Amino acid sequence: MRLGTAGTIIAVPELRLSRIQRRETMGARVATTTVAKVIEITATSEESFEDAIRCGIAKAAETVHGITGAWVKEQKVLVENGSIVGFRVDLKLTFVLD
Repeated sequence: MRLGTAGTIIAVPELRLSRIQRRETMGARVATTTVAKVIEITATSEESFEDAIRCGIAKAAETVHGITGAWVKEQKVLVENGSIVGFRVDLKLTFVLD
């Protein structure tokens, strides 16, 4: 699967997403294609990076449907007065368009 910059729409044949899926249509073989979009989000947690990832995906899933994958682009620790006060992650989410 080719990755584009944030917000680009990428046409991805399903055979690259999982196993080859073909269907018979009036005797002709037709390959199905899926269109996916990649977005970037930032999430912060006071607990851990893992919690920030879980909260970010859960919040995004409230409005973005069909999320199929996520990967961490960057992690950052927030520090105040020498103490860690937060864990921030920049995530890229992939979802299939209807």
